[in-house]
Amino acid sequence: MHASVQRWRWLPLERKLYWLLRLGVVCCFIGHGAYGFITKEAWVPYFSVVGIDRTWAYRLMPWIGAMDVSLGLTMAVVPLRIALLHLTVWGLWTAALRPLNGP
Repeated sequence: MHASVQRWRWLPLERKLYWLLRLGVVCCFIGHGAYGFITKEAWVPYFSVVGIDRTWAYRLMPWIGAMDVSLGLTMAVVPLRIALLHLTVWGLWTAALRPLNGP
């Protein structure tokens, strides 16, 4: 068995959860950031919730994608608490946009 697998098996549950949650944050924000780079059509209505029109939505999406990817990578390399706070607030806001947008 590989040495890293052996180490993982003997880590306390708290450390396993820490690494799994950290990996989840990294993957979530890098993945969603990639959608920002490709300017996902389905996101346009979410911008209208705060009064941003279609043209500006397409202009902003790559910048928002870049922010998501860079903060996701930051969490992969050095997990800054301020970055995690930002990602938590940003994640809650973007999750709230779905019901705020309507049916």
